[in-house]
Amino acid sequence: MIEPHGTRAYAFWFAPSGADDVLRLDIDYDNERAALRWLPDGGHAVEQPPAEPIVVLESSDSPLVTIPAELAVLSVETAHRAVIEYIATGQRPSLVRWADDATTRKK
Repeated sequence: MIEPHGTRAYAFWFAPSGADDVLRLDIDYDNERAALRWLPDGGHAVEQPPAEPIVVLESSDSPLVTIPAELAVLSVETAHRAVIEYIATGQRPSLVRWADDATTRKK
């Protein structure tokens, strides 16, 4: 569905029931890019080189949010698979490579 802002780009948060958010997904279906962040340690998933920032709708009550190109480095398909893994396991998805400010690691 195309939203009033003219794109199919959204932000989603995932968490165990009653707990703080642990996984954030920003996804732009039209540009085929996503950003996936593990909030407890600030890491983000890495798959592709940066291209362009994406602009997502966080809430109908808020202005649009620009996600930097350095974070929007995941394909839509990989983002979907990672969220499915998180929902199934409750753990940080292991099928993607994770980076933080200092190091890149696979976990």
